[in-house]
Amino acid sequence: MALTTLVHTLFLVKGKRENFTERFFCLPIFASWECSSPFPYRVCPVFHYFFPLCFLFASYWFICYKLKYVPLRFKKRFSWRLIKTSLYYLFISSLGPWAVGGVMATLGTDTIWYLLAIYFYLHFQYNGWFILALFGVLFYIFEGAGLQFPQKKYHYFMFF
Repeated sequence: MALTTLVHTLFLVKGKRENFTERFFCLPIFASWECSSPFPYRVCPVFHYFFPLCFLFASYWFICYKLKYVPLRFKKRFSWRLIKTSLYYLFISSLGPWAVGGVMATLGTDTIWYLLAIYFYLHFQYNGWFILALFGVLFYIFEGAGLQFPQKKYHYFMFF
């Protein structure tokens, strides 16, 4: 939540930000709180699946909103390129929880496919979304301070 708040604050114009923030951040915070609540206190197992789905759909909404409403002045920056790539990784990582549901329904939790689906999600979260978004914020700070790197260095950083 902190990283999405940081990315949202840095890369959106002020007028669009307030309207979106009020609606967006209520659902994921509540869903993540409910997902982390102790298991014995869960009244209905339907909510055990409902709130993670709410969190996934909120992340999809965040991705679409960011890609649509980022100002043109940011679209030519290398920092936005990193953020945009991290948003794609955020979407790709969400395929892991969808696969967990399918694997649990067909093969059960005792198979390697269950663990692979969880590892897929975690790998693309940590090594894709988190790292690239943090580098995007770092390069945003560099660009704000006036530091410029040769275009060839950006290419090497992005693809190697």
